[in-house]
Amino acid sequence: MKAFIKFISIILAISLAISMLVISPTYAASISFSDVNVQDWYYPYITELAAKNLTKGYEDGTYRPDRQIQIDEFLAFALRTIGLDLPNAEPYWAQYYITNALQLNLIEPGEFANYDVPISREKMAEIVVTLSGTKINGSDNYSSVFTDISRSQKRQYIMKAVELGILAGYEDKTFRPTSSATRAEAATIVLRMIDKDYKIERYGDIVFVPAADLNEDGVMKAGKAQEFLNEALRDLHIGVSEDNLAVITGVMPQVPEGQIFDCTISFFNEYAKYLAFYSTIAKFDEQKIPEPGRFEINTDIDINEISYITIIMYVTKGTNMRDTKIPMVHYEMCKYYSKDYESYFYNEIEGIPGAKKMDFSITECVWGW
Repeated sequence: MKAFIKFISIILAISLAISMLVISPTYAASISFSDVNVQDWYYPYITELAAKNLTKGYEDGTYRPDRQIQIDEFLAFALRTIGLDLPNAEPYWAQYYITNALQLNLIEPGEFANYDVPISREKMAEIVVTLSGTKINGSDNYSSVFTDISRSQKRQYIMKAVELGILAGYEDKTFRPTSSATRAEAATIVLRMIDKDYKIERYGDIVFVPAADLNEDGVMKAGKAQEFLNEALRDLHIGVSEDNLAVITGVMPQVPEGQIFDCTISFFNEYAKYLAFYSTIAKFDEQKIPEPGRFEINTDIDINEISYITIIMYVTKGTNMRDTKIPMVHYEMCKYYSKDYESYFYNEIEGIPGAKKMDFSITECVWGW
């Protein structure tokens, strides 16, 4: 039996695919665009910008989210975020924006031969930081964040834009400074410039955007909650003490303000008799939330008595777990489990002998009491 729970380590893969950048030009008239659908990832960004009267798309009713954002378009929308909503000039529609951009030192005289070409991500970073009025970083330690910006002359602007929560890199730790962006990606940047709920928050390797990652009731969306659960599962171990008692160790992940994380573990014997329940929330009735970081729970359960374990992890808002829909992940592990004199044997999953996984995060099941 001791072999059953000598050491358990669960690692789940994290997929973070996030694009971010700045926004668009032409003004038409509606919040509804024929080529922007509610299931599109950029839908909330573009519609929110339209509601704020920062973009109205094109005269044919399209937004053209996949089209590359041009230098003049980006300058126009960046300036609109500070209240400079200028009329179109003749014969070149963006001339007034170019003039103001030069006066605000967003661009330099002669920097571009023309402005109707795609803008680079590093130039976007410079414009965003300059408009914010913040000082750029003096540090030169960029390789630990991005692998491809050490030669960029605008690397300090890139780092500051990331620090401000307006721009971000890619999951492969690149920033791709000379690459361009789509109009949909640009929409995310513009909104982050003016609305803190759309700014990027970072929790280790997890990127969190309140407006995009919370449901209307303030509960974290299942997919995002799963990323925090994955982080916790990386370091979860169940081992044995010198006294042959089960010991639970792991790491409490840092979660956004207003959210809590909990890991609950229940032990049962071979006849499905409940032995004990343990939680990373130290005092359950008082809802005392421990600080993020490594934890250790020393149980009083002899390892030889354990045949069945359930592990439930979840992230939810506040401390009111009884009334909240909770995205959770649930693991069951057993050597054997006898019930009504029948034995049930579970197949191996995730490399854990006898582990049966039930993932409730997809359906956001309500925790039952």
